[in-house]
Amino acid sequence: MSCCSGYRRHTFLKPHIPFLMVFGFKVLSALACIALASAVEITTNTIKRGTISLSVGDYTIDEGVYLSIINNADSAFLGSFTNKGGFYITSDSSLIALTASVYTLTGTIDNSGIWSWNSVESLTTPDFELYAATFQNTGTMFFAGDGSVGIPVMSVLASDWDNEGLIVFSLTTRSTGEVLLGSATDSALSSITNDGTICLINQVYHQSTGIDGSGCFDIGADSSVWLQQSILGSYGVDTDQIFYLSAQDSSIRAESFSSTQTFTVAGFYGTNIIGISSTIYSISYSGDTLRINGGTLLIPQYTDFVIGTGYDSDLFELVTSNFGEVSLSFSSNAVQYTGDLPSGSTSSSSCLACQSLPEVP
Repeated sequence: MSCCSGYRRHTFLKPHIPFLMVFGFKVLSALACIALASAVEITTNTIKRGTISLSVGDYTIDEGVYLSIINNADSAFLGSFTNKGGFYITSDSSLIALTASVYTLTGTIDNSGIWSWNSVESLTTPDFELYAATFQNTGTMFFAGDGSVGIPVMSVLASDWDNEGLIVFSLTTRSTGEVLLGSATDSALSSITNDGTICLINQVYHQSTGIDGSGCFDIGADSSVWLQQSILGSYGVDTDQIFYLSAQDSSIRAESFSSTQTFTVAGFYGTNIIGISSTIYSISYSGDTLRINGGTLLIPQYTDFVIGTGYDSDLFELVTSNFGEVSLSFSSNAVQYTGDLPSGSTSSSSCLACQSLPEVP
């Protein structure tokens, strides 16, 4: 059976090998068995099985139907990708994890349906990469794997980046890998827009662009967000963006050597952590804001966290944290709150609920 069975095929092209090599895919072994179409439209429910899947050309999954690729180790899509229905890639190997990617230099990745890349059954770590000129999500996206062996890669990179739906990045075990979001050029002048919710489970998100919008980062079990605003004011974060500490082992860390900056944090109490990248000189709480000074009395470096009202200043405690990492750079670099969550704390009601992986068709 052809690898393109169940597709509406338009025209065919031979693969451009130099282009593929620049992208870095190991595709030579796939070319003998994969039909390459310049435009593919999924119009009926389609299930594919096979270790390697490759497509060159724009790809569309229509509303109300799905494409499910099962027992897969490596899937690569070169061209714009639009998913209005369901898009599932699943590895059922107990050892070799899934590698999956969509790559387009000038095109768009647009998801308004369900997008699920699932490698949780595999011992090694997955490699998930989206790269486009424009990325937009108004649906639900899942990127899931195991973090036991290796360094996972989960990246969604685009110059024009917009999330209005739900994106879940999850590992069964935390590893040293990071979730990467934003511009492929890592430009300090670029930004992402998040008006939806981004969920982290056993993950680290290391900010590499500015963050606009009034959305939410749900920092779940054993997860951390590292905010990187610099002394020059790059990598700014909209104060309407909420960082929700939804688990008791979730944490948020900000760069201390920067201009005064303000972050909005929900759910801060118990054993979750707010910290900075240096030793804390002093802390204060006034109104709805916890202020951390990572400088000195003569050269203060303030970071403000809007945590809400009703906290007792006597219950803030300085602690030392490595934020889930192996190494430890500074002592007394974080704050915990030993009391209960106050009723006036920052609300997380605008955050979408993080969902479990969907069933695979």
